[in-house]
Amino acid sequence: MTQLGLLAELVEDVAKDLGPQVESLTQDQIDWFPRPEGNSIGVTIWHLARGMDLLAARVMRGEPAESEMWHTAGWRDRTGYDPRGVGYGGWGVITGYTWP
Repeated sequence: MTQLGLLAELVEDVAKDLGPQVESLTQDQIDWFPRPEGNSIGVTIWHLARGMDLLAARVMRGEPAESEMWHTAGWRDRTGYDPRGVGYGGWGVITGYTWP
């Protein structure tokens, strides 16, 4: 199997397994912080999902940021957060962002 094939399989497996786990969480569990200086469970899940989105679009398919699901599925508009050009190498990697 190629490296690209392995990455694709990993992304599919994580997405398939994570969905039911997230759906079973209560709002209190999503908002919980393991440590005061860390991220909540919800923000950690968000980072994982955004990373998978970025990996699929920009790395695996070689497409521009506008092809990420964050943009095409309306998440940018729903949250008011547009990561294009932000952070390391313009990949939307930032710290200190809080949901609007």
